[in-house]
Amino acid sequence: MNFRRTFFCAGITLLCWGAPNWGYAAPLALTLPESIHLALTRSHAVKIAELDAAKASLEIKRNKATYWPTVSMTHEHTQIEKSPKPEYGNYLTAKLPLSDGGRTKSLVMQSQEFYEGAADNLEHTKQQVTANTMLAYYNVLQAKSREDLANQIVENLNQHLAQAKLQDPAKADSKKNVLRIESKLAQARQNYIRIHNERQLVTSQLTSLLQIQPDQELILSEIPGQSTPETLDLAIQTALQQRNDLKQARKEQAVAQWGIKVAASNKRPNIYLLFVASDLWLPEQYWYTTVSVSTNLFDAGRSNIQVRQASLEEARSQEYLEQKIEKITQETREAFYYFQQADIVMKEAAQFLAKSTEDYEVAVLEFQSGKTTNEDLLNSYSTLTEAKTNHINTLYDYHKCRVHLLRVTGMLPVTW
Repeated sequence: MNFRRTFFCAGITLLCWGAPNWGYAAPLALTLPESIHLALTRSHAVKIAELDAAKASLEIKRNKATYWPTVSMTHEHTQIEKSPKPEYGNYLTAKLPLSDGGRTKSLVMQSQEFYEGAADNLEHTKQQVTANTMLAYYNVLQAKSREDLANQIVENLNQHLAQAKLQDPAKADSKKNVLRIESKLAQARQNYIRIHNERQLVTSQLTSLLQIQPDQELILSEIPGQSTPETLDLAIQTALQQRNDLKQARKEQAVAQWGIKVAASNKRPNIYLLFVASDLWLPEQYWYTTVSVSTNLFDAGRSNIQVRQASLEEARSQEYLEQKIEKITQETREAFYYFQQADIVMKEAAQFLAKSTEDYEVAVLEFQSGKTTNEDLLNSYSTLTEAKTNHINTLYDYHKCRVHLLRVTGMLPVTW
């Protein structure tokens, strides 16, 4: 009995040990174009903008349907007191609008402008999602580079500590060097833990944008940069031509202008042709046609108030458009200056890294020849790690500033 139980437990153990880990999610390799495509197809903001554009498109069809005649059928069943039988009536009515003072035409043009504005808003939303995805993508790459550097620093200090412990412990300098390296190693480990947590945070932000599992491990790749405007004037000119939110603001002004004509049409007469067929399928059935003309003679100033309200809305849209132009101009100016600054700082950081690398190589040779102390070597290594960290940060700051400049100028592509 014990033998069978032991054999059974051993079999279960081997089965569990050899079974694949069904809960393990394999690392997901994503390029930047793939990430953008994933974000655009899953973004709620993009889907809402698409629904708004589809709704605006249907509004055009609804307004155009006013040009067509309407046909209705009415059946009446009437029971009169003291009448032995109820009375029946069937009526067919067809109404064809001939003129409505330009109201339908104005509504069609207004809805057309509104639809184009909704389409511009859709493109603007896509660019926003694209920019957010690119920034999140660069944040993960930056965090990964910083984590690799922090891990490398810990490994190098461990090796340096092991070499320091091999020295004669009787010497006071040897013990002092070991304590100094251990202190720096403790700081490096704390720094690695902090950077590792930061990487997990920015990775979760990217996975949230892509709507994939939060614990999904990602493998990302570097990408070439896109071209940017060379001068500030060109950047501002490009932004004022290509920004989709500015295009939408111009469409909103056009919508308000057509709104004035819609309101003014209420003062004009309406003309329509009416055809009525009465008592269908009865011996006394008959039909008649009527041309009806109606106009508003007195409405206590309601039509004038509507025109005034529409004029105020047009004035408001004009102010909003001018405000939008000023805001875009300022955003472009700031983004261009920040991009230029990031370019200069990145190049200076690269030069500082090259000099720090050369200085550390010299310090290693001098330490091995006994010309310098362990403290001098540690100081040189600290300067090198600072230069590497600074180079990583300035490099990705440059990339993110470029993305911001492309976004504010409307040059950020949504398809790759």
